[in-house]
Formats: sequence, structure tokens, C-alpha cells
Amino acid sequence: MTAAPSPRARPPAPPAARIQRARAEVNLRRLGSLLWIAAVVHAVHVAWIGHATVTDATGARWRQLIVAGHATMGAVALILWIAARLALRRGPDRAVAAATALTAAAAIAYPVFGAWLAGVDQLVTSNVTPLIVTGFGIAIGLRLSTAVATVAYTAQLAVALTMLLAGPGRPEAVSSNLVNAVSIAALGWAVARVLEVGRVHELAQRLTIEEQAARLADANRELAALSAQDELTGLANRRAFVSRGAELVRDARDRGLPTAIVLADADHFKTINDRHGHGAGDDVLRMIARQARAAVRTDDLVARLGGEEFALVLPGMTEAAAADLADALRAAIAADAVTSGGATIHVTASFGVGELGAADAEPLEAALARTDRAMYAAKRAGRDRVVRASTLATLDRG
Repeated sequence: MTAAPSPRARPPAPPAARIQRARAEVNLRRLGSLLWIAAVVHAVHVAWIGHATVTDATGARWRQLIVAGHATMGAVALILWIAARLALRRGPDRAVAAATALTAAAAIAYPVFGAWLAGVDQLVTSNVTPLIVTGFGIAIGLRLSTAVATVAYTAQLAVALTMLLAGPGRPEAVSSNLVNAVSIAALGWAVARVLEVGRVHELAQRLTIEEQAARLADANRELAALSAQDELTGLANRRAFVSRGAELVRDARDRGLPTAIVLADADHFKTINDRHGHGAGDDVLRMIARQARAAVRTDDLVARLGGEEFALVLPGMTEAAAADLADALRAAIAADAVTSGGATIHVTASFGVGELGAADAEPLEAALARTDRAMYAAKRAGRDRVVRASTLATLDRG
């Protein structure tokens, strides 16, 4: 029997964990995009500076160190890029630890490399451009936690101070660059911190919106299910019967099969309500619904059309076969009973059975009208019986 499953919303992860997972996904994607570019940049430096003209031993020493540094960092970038791509394939839910480790590795390696480069450059110049590029590049390019940013910029500052103090520059240039190194590390950390706070706030807002949207979607699905369900019996209601029934008829016709329609109406139902109360009447309706569910196949449709009237749509079944099913259901209802207020209540039902042929263009509503006349013919014939619509073909259809 077709039935709409009750939607169940998956409980969201704690906000902090969801933010960490979102940060990990963003960092993995950025590392996957940026590191291969970094590897190419390193290769260009190796090729360009490796063929640069130098005029003395100091220049040769500078060229050797720069080439070695860029070659080493190019290999590191490729390794981190491969690791990031592999982690992305696993998905952010399973790669949070990998993303955290890779982000920390890149966030620490590049500021330290920038500080080292700036120190090496003091052999031929007094500028600290690599320090600036790597310090602010990492802050802007990756989403760094406060802990990772603190470690990265502390390491950068330590290496920069060591290299600058050991370098050959003039005292005034060294002093200026030391101040620059401290300023760059402090500003880099501050930029990383400010951007991270803003990103966390943005992520929290986005996750809240997504969670609210998911809850709204769940609520809408639940409302849609409830709008198609009879509250008392849990069966499809008239609205769902009309729409779903038409689909089943159309699908059966597409496969060259007929569809049988069964209508059932509880006998003397008003008397049960008057004598035993509406609570007992509701129990009777639930019992009929239970027996109807047990009588049909998984793909059949069972509905309560209203009051004490029920309907079945049986795709692929002929009127004769449906009449046998209806008679078995009639017998099951008559053999069952409902206990209410100390009284045992037996009930019977009258059935009408019709068929929509595989080649017919007749709509479901027309078949329902014929089946409805058959059901009332069963009432007039004494109730507790099944009447086939094909036996009423000579009756006035008005």
C-alpha cells in the first residue's frame, strides 16, 4: 500500500563543530586551488634566478640560497596540494583533522619561508618584500584559527629577527627592518584575527539560515504529508486519493494493464454512533482501515473518502479479481469486532467493484461513479455483500 513516510529531520551538529567543518572545507578548497599556483611560482623563481647574472661571491651565494629555498618550497607546495586534493575526495565530514593539519602546515611554512627569504635578500638588498607578501598573503588566503595564526606569526617573527640580526646590513637598515618585521607579524596576526572573526560570524549566520531552511522544508513536507492523510485512520484522504489514484491508473494504462476500483461503506454506521457513541464509531473506522491495509498489496492505494466510506485503487487487477479481494475483505470485517464501553460491536460493509480498462480513456471519476452505484446496489440488496459494476451496465447512468 502506498504511504508517505514521515519525514525525520537529522539533528544538526553542535554549532562549533559545524563551523570547524565549514572552515575545513573552505581551507581545503583554497589549498587545492592555491598550492599548485604556488608551486608554479616557485618553479619560475628557480628558473629565473637560477640564470640571473651575479657580479661577486656574495651575489652567487644569494642566488644559490634563493634557488634552493624556492626549490624546497615548490616540493612542499606540491606535497601539500596532493594531500589537500586527497582530503577533499574524502569529504569535509571525514577530513576535518587533515584540513586542520594541512592548513597549519601551510600557514606556518610560508610566513617562516618569507622571513627566511627576507633574511637572505639582505645579502643584496635591504627590502623585506617576501616578509610582507607571505605574512599578509596567508592571513588573507586562508581561514586561520587564533591558535594557528599565533604560532605562524610568532615563528615568522623569530626567524625574521634571527636572520636580520645575523645579516650583513647596515645598522640603521637592520633596525628599520627589525621594526618592519615586528609590525608585519603583528599586523598579519591582527588581519588574520579580524578576518577570522568576521568569517566565523558569517559562517554562523549561513549555518543558521541553512538550519532554518531545513526545518522549514521538513515542516512543509510534514504539512504536505498531513494534508494528504486522513487523521483518524492514517489512510490517504480524498484529495490524495484523487491525485494518486489518477497516477496509478495512468501508469497501469502505460503498461497495458487495467485498474480495479473498490468502494466500501460501513453498514448501519449511524446506528453504531447513536447507540455506542462517536468514540466507538471511530474505533470501527480504524478497524476497517486496518483490515483494508492487510488486504491489499504494497503498490495499491487505500483511502478514506469521508464518513464511513473507503476506496481502493488496485492497478493491474481486473474487476473479477478485485471482487474476490473485496469479498475476502468483507468477510474479514464481519469476523472482526470492536470493544467499547464493555460492549462488543460487530459491523459489516457493502462493496462496489469497477474496472478501468487498459485501453479506455475513461477518467477515474467516471469509474468511481459506476462503482458507487454498484456499492449502493449492494446496500439495496441487503448489505454485507459485493456487487460488480459490470452487472449494472443496463441501469440508467443518470
